Formats: sequence, C-alpha cells, structure tokens
Amino acid sequence: TFMQRAIDQAIVNVGLQKAHVIFCLDRAGLVGDDGPTHHGVFDLAYLRMIPGMRVLAPSNDEELRAALRCAVDLEGPVAIRYPRGNAPVAKGPCEPWHEGRAVKIREGADGALLALGRMVGIAREVAETVAEHGIELAVWDMRWAKPVDVSAVCEAARTGHVFTLEDGAITGGFGSGVLEVLSEMDVNCATKRFGIPDNFVSQGSVDRLFEELGLDAPSISAEIAGSYRD
Repeated sequence: TFMQRAIDQAIVNVGLQKAHVIFCLDRAGLVGDDGPTHHGVFDLAYLRMIPGMRVLAPSNDEELRAALRCAVDLEGPVAIRYPRGNAPVAKGPCEPWHEGRAVKIREGADGALLALGRMVGIAREVAETVAEHGIELAVWDMRWAKPVDVSAVCEAARTGHVFTLEDGAITGGFGSGVLEVLSEMDVNCATKRFGIPDNFVSQGSVDRLFEELGLDAPSISAEIAGSYRD
C-alpha cells in the first residue's frame, strides 16, 4: 500500500530512466486487521501502466526466491509482490523463472483457472472441488502480471472457459491484462474475473474478508459450477 505514495517517482525516476530498480512489495492483497488503509490491492493496476515495468507474483517460498533471482538478472524496473504472513512451503526447489512465462500445474479440458500469486493455492482447491461435479479445469500459475504469458492465455482460451483469480483490484488488474491479450489476439471465449470488487474493503481477518468477497475456494467453486449448469 505504501508504494502508492511513490508512484510519481516510480514513473519518472525509475520507469522513464529505465533504471534497474527492484521493488519488493510485501503485504500485497488483503492484509487483515490493519484496516482499509493498508490493503495492498491497487498495485497491479498502477504498476501495469508504467512502460517497461515487469510485475512478478510468486505463490510460495521457492517461487519467491526464484522470482528475486530472475528480477536481478533482468534489466529495467521490476516489482515483486507477495502477501503478508508466512509463505506456503513448496514441495521442492523451483525451476528458474523466464520472463513472461507461466506454468501449467494441472490439466483440464473443460476450462482454465489463470491464477496469480496467493490465488494459485485457491485455484488448486477450486479445481479439486469442481472435479467432483465432473468439471475438469486446468490450473495455470501465471507468475507474471506483466508481461502476461500470451501463449498460456491462448491455450487456456481453447478450453472455451477462462477464469482469472487475483487478490488485487479487479479494475485494471491482472484479469484486465488477460482480457487485453484475448482482445489483441482476437480470441473469443467465455471469461470470468475473480478479484477485489470496485469498493474499499473493511477491516477483518483475511479469511473472513476473502469469504465475504466471494474469493475463498468454496465461493469460487460454487459460482463456477453454477455457470456450467446454466
């Protein structure tokens, strides 16, 4: 949330100069009891607009290490966002990151979940839940909010249903970036974005806020399963 106070410097002193500055943004997404002033939900929107800025979102501890190594090797401005709290522990070491490349972590032919950062774990839960209803969804750990992996989005679109999951403001965020890719590639498929709605979020535990916003695994699973019944 404090990056908001430095947006002009990020644009003029870093972006315009193409300076190799790495912004490590902790407390990304909902932060809980610190209140509505401290939720880090706007960064995806305001960082995506800066020319040359790369935005990385690791989903576990090993990915965070790999993302930082990748950021050091890049040129120009980079931002790495990760939530408050303990990182989920990966099952093993993470392979090196490559710029703008997502990773498919589950196969599925009925649709695709394109998840960013913390939402990758929730996407896994959603896929397992809806599979009980006969709906097989692919899951992509997108890793990059900018640049978005075009090949991953196009492959996901071939399933006919694309769902984006992010713990940031839905207006101008990662899901909007996916829609931009689909539009530029002239790809038509059913899409649904899950993210922070266009209002300020109150104080409360992260789990309770996710449930209230419909971003927990049960809520997302129910909405997706319902859309297939419709």
